[in-house]
Amino acid sequence: MSLEEVRAVADAVLYEGYLLYPYRASSAKNQIRWQFGVLGPPRADRGGIAEDPSLHCECLLLASGASTVQVTVRFLQLVRRQLEQLRDGEHVPVDTIIAGGVTLLSFDEAIDCQLTYGPFAPADLRTGQSLPIVIPAAVDDEDIADSDGTVIGRTIRSREALSGTVQLGADVVGNAASGGQTFRLSCTVSNTHPDPVADRDRASAVSMIGTHLLLQIVDGAFVSLLEPPATLEAAAKACRQSRCGDRRQFGLGDVRIGGEPRSCLAQPFRSDIRLRLESPRKARPS
Repeated sequence: MSLEEVRAVADAVLYEGYLLYPYRASSAKNQIRWQFGVLGPPRADRGGIAEDPSLHCECLLLASGASTVQVTVRFLQLVRRQLEQLRDGEHVPVDTIIAGGVTLLSFDEAIDCQLTYGPFAPADLRTGQSLPIVIPAAVDDEDIADSDGTVIGRTIRSREALSGTVQLGADVVGNAASGGQTFRLSCTVSNTHPDPVADRDRASAVSMIGTHLLLQIVDGAFVSLLEPPATLEAAAKACRQSRCGDRRQFGLGDVRIGGEPRSCLAQPFRSDIRLRLESPRKARPS
């Protein structure tokens, strides 16, 4: 399975509420969206206005001296779509504008953010790596024209700056039969937004939404945490996950992609959603 196909699987599970379906803002069920893998700003979870700021996964990999690991972090950045109607030469914020017989609405959107780190030799991660996540703020505007071409307003799309870290580490847990070594790879993604937030809307604007990891190894292989070889059962059970349930729930680090276990999709699953993706065939609920 190609990396693009891996991304498609992640999109279908994690981005459904923002990118796949054009949900109607007027629908009651869409007034509050719920997503997997939301990393809220630090300390906001204590007040109940955001989710925890970090997630953590650990997985096992078989590596030789030539092995390298690449880590890709993906998430959504919230985009506020605000309509402004042109009245007496001034732009006034409004909830709706009718243009050419079509009702436009102010609503939240999102854009996909992706950052890739590496390649790293597993042995070089034994001392740990702390890598930055920096996503800038932006504001864009677009005119809204009526059916006769008259400009009657504009759409303002704004997004807040996001900041975070990716912390990587590795330790040797055994020797591989092929002569290489077995490493436990650990990955922690954290939201490090520096300022306090006052409410849920503000927390959502600076959250990393649908956060997940795509892990790839060259000249090596990932070890299944669900069905490890007998010699690695203890090491597999010791792998720690956070924000994803336990290892029996196909949570972070438990889903390998492709006929050869050289890619790993690390993402938070709800406990009643289970996908087995260890063959190139189309994934389906088990």
